Amino acid sequence: MCAGLRVGLLAGLLWAIGGLLLAAHAAAGAPLRDEPAIDLAGPAEALPLVERMQVLRRPYDDVQDPGLLLRQTGWLPATVAHRNASWQPSTIWLTARFTNRGSQPLQRHLVLTPWRVQRVAMSWRPDDASAPWTTVAGGRDALARMARTESAEPRLTLTLAPGQTVRVLVRLQDLTVPTTQLTAWAPAAWQRAQTLDLIGQSGMLLLAGLIFGLLALSRERGLILLGTWFGVCVGFEQVFNGMLLVWLWPAVFAPLSVSLIAVFGALGTALFAWITQVLLRLPPREPLTAILLGHALLTVAVATLAFFTEDHARVRLAVSSLALIGLLWWPVVVWRQRARVPADRAGVRRALVLSWAVVVLYALIARGGPKTAGLQVLRELLRLDVLSIGCVIVVQLAARRRQRRLEHGRMHDLAYQDSLTLLPNRLAASQFLGAALQALDQGRHAGLGVLYLDLDGFKQINDTHGHAVGDRLLCAFADRLRELVMPGDLAARLAGDEFIVVLPAREAEAVRAIALHMDRALREPYTIDGVVLHAGGSIGLACAPAHGRDAETLMRHADTALYAAKRDGTRQVREYEPRMSLALAEQQALREALHEALRTEAFELHYQPQRRLSDGRVTGVEALLRWRRADATLIAPGRFLAVAEECGLLAEIGTWALRQACRQAVGWGDLTVCVNVSAPQLRSGRLLDEVRDALQRSGLPAQRLELDLTEASLAALSPESQAQLPQLRALGVRLAIDDFGAGHASLACLQRFAVDRLKIDHGCVAALEQGAGGQQAALLVSLLQVARRFGLQTVAERVESAAGCQRLIELGCDCVQGHAVAMPMPAARVASWLLQAPSGWATLQLGAGTAGRS
Repeated sequence: MCAGLRVGLLAGLLWAIGGLLLAAHAAAGAPLRDEPAIDLAGPAEALPLVERMQVLRRPYDDVQDPGLLLRQTGWLPATVAHRNASWQPSTIWLTARFTNRGSQPLQRHLVLTPWRVQRVAMSWRPDDASAPWTTVAGGRDALARMARTESAEPRLTLTLAPGQTVRVLVRLQDLTVPTTQLTAWAPAAWQRAQTLDLIGQSGMLLLAGLIFGLLALSRERGLILLGTWFGVCVGFEQVFNGMLLVWLWPAVFAPLSVSLIAVFGALGTALFAWITQVLLRLPPREPLTAILLGHALLTVAVATLAFFTEDHARVRLAVSSLALIGLLWWPVVVWRQRARVPADRAGVRRALVLSWAVVVLYALIARGGPKTAGLQVLRELLRLDVLSIGCVIVVQLAARRRQRRLEHGRMHDLAYQDSLTLLPNRLAASQFLGAALQALDQGRHAGLGVLYLDLDGFKQINDTHGHAVGDRLLCAFADRLRELVMPGDLAARLAGDEFIVVLPAREAEAVRAIALHMDRALREPYTIDGVVLHAGGSIGLACAPAHGRDAETLMRHADTALYAAKRDGTRQVREYEPRMSLALAEQQALREALHEALRTEAFELHYQPQRRLSDGRVTGVEALLRWRRADATLIAPGRFLAVAEECGLLAEIGTWALRQACRQAVGWGDLTVCVNVSAPQLRSGRLLDEVRDALQRSGLPAQRLELDLTEASLAALSPESQAQLPQLRALGVRLAIDDFGAGHASLACLQRFAVDRLKIDHGCVAALEQGAGGQQAALLVSLLQVARRFGLQTVAERVESAAGCQRLIELGCDCVQGHAVAMPMPAARVASWLLQAPSGWATLQLGAGTAGRS
């Protein structure tokens, strides 16, 4: 810290001495020399003028008559040393004679850069001491008015006839006058250069936004700060040398340009310190780091004073000195804390050191004061935004390289181990099984066993107790499995709740015995967070060489045996059998055929009428799904709906059936069409929108649509899905509970859900038709009484005989459906059947007979 302060104080002292020497030299200057006029008619489209002019420095606000001023002493050649104010308030006058030695009139724009000088007066007159002066004002005070008219830079336009000579006098007045340049531009060249410059600045702003966006996508705070630092550097360059911001918002940026220079400079050094602390993970409370960050905040606080004072020179000098001190202190912090920087950050540290060197180089060259010609050219070529691009790329590449190295190490660690249970993973299991099979082929082992295991009811446990409990259950299961395997065996986690055990050097009998022992041990209860969970494991086993001699075949056969154990509900140890593969292949073929059937709309709807028992009138039809295979055979839904639910097609098939039923029922008078709704449709949360869409497309009145819901699907509904049911009834759609009486939650469903009809389970009706008495008859009577108590209509399903219908009339049932009314029929036959069907209950037996024939 002390060394940095000494350096800053020494630099300030040298600047002060230099300013005094320059002032003394200026005071001893000579009168204005009558130098040859500068010819503007040359081939150059942009002619630098300042170095060929003369300069006079006067006290600040010492504004005199131009004619008297030209006769004073103190005029010097306008070199960099003579015209730079070195942070001192001053007024600088520049003058020269310009002529047109060409044979044609010419026009030239005398453009002053940089534009940040607060007051500029550019005057000219013919080369005659008695001629009047013509003055054009410029500078920050006039930028707001000029930016929307011609230019955002102070400019004097000269139009010279052949042989005409004029004298130009330029006054630059500010708290600090930076090194200035005056250039004579051909109008077309100046317009082109200004346009290209604005395009370049716009491109730099877009590039800054793109780089910041890319760094922000990394979601790493250090890289986001790096992008912010780059944006600040671009902003600094825009207000220091650029014109775009002033051209776009002159009223804001023109008056605040010098203040923004100080603020952007302070923010740049502060952000660089913060980036260092974040990327290198330096402890913020360590003394060295705390000094660096505190110094950065002090620099920003001092810079904000530029908005509240007219003495910009003092503020900018203070900010420049503080920033330079901070930059000198920066390597001390980084290298003195080298031992605390993580080893994986070495590349980032080197990249930051390179960036620091670039920033220091720019800061030293961009500071005020006389410079050699070489340094002046280098200063004009260097741009902080371009340099910061290189710094960002270097740091980003270093961070990416470090990230890739970390990811490579992490991937290597995870390549052979499951991150949750710490068991070997699938890759490790495959390699172990491959080595065991190779030993088997070489005759070193007599046999080998592969066990596939998963947890029974794991999904329900996850849904009930949460995924955190599910993860701990997996770990407990893995720990128990790890204890069960012997040295030389392998237990691994494949994915989710699936595990594998490889038993090398085991005969088939031994493999079966181990599998049974594991099954008993794994079925013992698990205690997770005080909750006792029963989650045994189903096991499928395959043995080599009987069930295969390669790893892929054995693992597939063991998985097939596990699937068979879970499919038939035994949830026990199952050994692979060839017929299991055939059944699995059939299931897979059925899945693929279902996908194709849905794509080609190979499904059909058949309709079974419903009669009202009070008068025998046909009141509705129920849509029944059928699948017509390529060989024209019809398949009942019981053979494929379970598979459709497994492969996630049941909801799509239900949506198709809903739309088709609504479309086909439009022309059937006032009949109600009943459509079954599957549990996946209810859970999807899209049922309300699908019903609205089907009704809108078909034109079917909502009152003619009835949705049949099962007790099981209603009981499992989430609160969000339950909210759809009142909205469906508000549309006018009727709701019915299908298979009522088959479950154990019937009364609870009636209390929770508002429905219109109950469809009595066919089991109760079948018992009634078969003449069974006692409990079945009493149950049916109770169900009908419950329906009447709740004010609901009842429909008896699968009524086969007129006698059954008569008995249902006596018990008070409202409607019947079944072969006693009509057989299910295609949509094309419904209209004709309605015309032929008996209309009264007295002819129901005749109608049943007709239905049977149809």
